[in-house]
Amino acid sequence: MNSLELASGKLYPSVGIRDNLPSLSIVMPCFNESNQIKLSWSEIFQVYNALILKKIISEDSIIIFIDDGSSDTTWDEISAICNDFQIAKGFRFLKNYGHQIALLAGMELSNTFNKDMCVTIDSDLQQDPAAIEFMIALFMDGCDVVYGVREDRKTDGNFKKFSAYAFNIALKLFNITYIKGHADFRLLSNRVIRHLSENITSDNIFFRTQIPNLGYPFGIIRHSVINRRIGETKYNLKKMISLALKGFISSTTKPISYISYIGITAVLISIILFIYAMSIKFLSYPASGWASLVMIISLYCGLILLGQGIIANYLLSRGKSKSENLYVIIEAKNV
Repeated sequence: MNSLELASGKLYPSVGIRDNLPSLSIVMPCFNESNQIKLSWSEIFQVYNALILKKIISEDSIIIFIDDGSSDTTWDEISAICNDFQIAKGFRFLKNYGHQIALLAGMELSNTFNKDMCVTIDSDLQQDPAAIEFMIALFMDGCDVVYGVREDRKTDGNFKKFSAYAFNIALKLFNITYIKGHADFRLLSNRVIRHLSENITSDNIFFRTQIPNLGYPFGIIRHSVINRRIGETKYNLKKMISLALKGFISSTTKPISYISYIGITAVLISIILFIYAMSIKFLSYPASGWASLVMIISLYCGLILLGQGIIANYLLSRGKSKSENLYVIIEAKNV
């Protein structure tokens, strides 16, 4: 079991070793995965059955599919699976709310079904589902959170490797608590899910930094990542940038503080320039060209606009309040 130096928050004591056979929900968010979903179901069902046979989880454990507003036949595929298997639960969003909201919905549904723990895993199963067994072992030892951490980035292209490296450097720079190499493959106990559900107040969610900062006892399981077998990743550059911005905005207010420092620095420089300009006037030195003046004005205008943009992002990040419904489910199977 591990502990973290928290940027803020509280360290929760371990509940100790768990003895009872736990119930599990496996949450799989899906977005336009009609070509992949049958293969993913086959693999995750094998893992589920193995856990039942080994008496690692109880027989009332379930698998939850969240269709995050797919525009293809993903929901039809999920419905077919649910028709054949009672343990499969399907939920369809009104529209695409995004991966983090889909995770939140799956976790809240896990608690609605009164499961002891929940594992979230991408529906393309690039993350190794065999690691779930080892996650549960740490849960039984008293961990409330178990992070799946990838062993390497061999399956990533050069750009993704560079962007991940830059993102990690930025997180360290802003002193944001996170688990290096962790995405959204994790196990959460029902008390952590309850804590999250009660304290999330807007749709500005980034679990990769929010959960480590809670302070619950946690463990780490290292796993391999394979190349996607069917289709393409739904995380394009735009979504990656959006997720990264959410990560910063939801985890720290330091950029706003830095704007204040920049403003103070700008005022000091302005005073120096004012004194310099007055000295030229009273000492009757030849007037220099106005190009430098235009450059300085442009620089300060740029800084002002940048500052306003950062503040606007923080204001917009409040997004919807939870009372406005962060997600809407329009159809459900096997409820």
